Amino acid sequence: MLSSEQARRVNLAEVLLEALEEDFPGADLEPPPEAELVEWSEERIRGHFEALRLSMRLPRAGVGSLTGEKCGAGAGPNKAHGGSEAATAPGGPTAAPMGPGSGEEAQAPRPVRAPPPVAPGPDWDPALFARWFPGLRASGTATDQPRLRVIAFHSAGNAEDMFTSEGTGARRSPSPLLDWCRRCGVELLAVQMPGRAARRGERAFASMQEAAEALLPVLTPFLLGTPTSAAAFAASTSTPSVPSSRLSATAPSGAGAGCTAVPYCVLSHSYGCWEEMRGWDINEVVFSDGMWQMYEPLLRADARMYDEYELWLDVLDEQHAANRQLLLDELLSEGVEQPHCFGKATFGAAAKGAPPAAAVPVTASSVSGGGGTGGSGNDGGRTNDAGVMPFDFPITAFWGAQDRRVRQPLVAPWAGYTRAPFRLAPIAGNHLWPLNCRAAKEAWLRGAVGAFERALGWG
Repeated sequence: MLSSEQARRVNLAEVLLEALEEDFPGADLEPPPEAELVEWSEERIRGHFEALRLSMRLPRAGVGSLTGEKCGAGAGPNKAHGGSEAATAPGGPTAAPMGPGSGEEAQAPRPVRAPPPVAPGPDWDPALFARWFPGLRASGTATDQPRLRVIAFHSAGNAEDMFTSEGTGARRSPSPLLDWCRRCGVELLAVQMPGRAARRGERAFASMQEAAEALLPVLTPFLLGTPTSAAAFAASTSTPSVPSSRLSATAPSGAGAGCTAVPYCVLSHSYGCWEEMRGWDINEVVFSDGMWQMYEPLLRADARMYDEYELWLDVLDEQHAANRQLLLDELLSEGVEQPHCFGKATFGAAAKGAPPAAAVPVTASSVSGGGGTGGSGNDGGRTNDAGVMPFDFPITAFWGAQDRRVRQPLVAPWAGYTRAPFRLAPIAGNHLWPLNCRAAKEAWLRGAVGAFERALGWG
């Protein structure tokens, strides 16, 4: 376990590496070995990266990168990015993935391979695709004919490498998701939001809807004709709902399974579970002088996307009413004051500005409250301006047993997004278990794989 001072040094290296990646896009950059880095002074770390910057400006004969990666047939790269776990002690986000540390003979850099889209259209941009999905090559899951594509969304303050990286050296943490993808011909497309790594200088999105609208044209051609699942963590979870809605008319039916660990996207702020960052088990080093100045804008921008999420439901069906009642029953049983609304959702309104209709009076007994399957199976009639809801694919929702903020009652209402089976599964970790507990992360990813296999009948 890294001490706070050691984590600070690793974080500093990541920040300096980000700046290099921004100035020299496409270059494979190697950070100092962590075993040495944690013993270096801040001056030595800065000097190392300044020398690296100077070396990047010098002409080189036949070598376009400092390190190289060799991929076995279908097995992925021998070494992966260092990833988010590198700089977290008891927990916390990182600013960017660290560079590859294979230590093998350098070779000319290869471009990130983007799978050929089914219907690319005249405006399809491979460079734009690479910005959104920079970890595809490192994940070792790229394939020309995938049986399935998994679209992954990272959490606030983190980066796509929380899905595409297994770390290196002492930090290496094998990923059941990546192993399954490589074995089964599944392509993992992990989304990289603006504000981090090579996208650090890009404007942050103001809402989940805006993020989804920007992502949809890039993503759509790769989903048509190929079964698709979604994996998301924390505040990113609301994002998949918009593109999923838009694709519901053309994507293969019943092909998706969503995994989440976040409060339902339209809960009222009166719940008060997000009033400050320390309650999310973030590493205290993030709040230290020099670190907070870097993380505060990123965390604020990411959290704003969640806070500004809007969901307009034209018709309230019985299933959603049951899930809403389940939530209230569980919250009230824990002594939580009943909220006056559910965020910015309008239940029963035919259009924005229209008065909401009365909720359908049903009981909560038709929805599973603890790990079984739920869903009444009725078609309802609930729609919104993004497409048809609820979806027809199953959803598995995870929550941390030691999470101080997001307990089971705040996760349970995701059942309202589907008419298919819904499952709730606890994970033995706090809110940031993918970053600070390897056993919990492994259990979570293995649970996600199981959810995908059940949804596709591969089990």
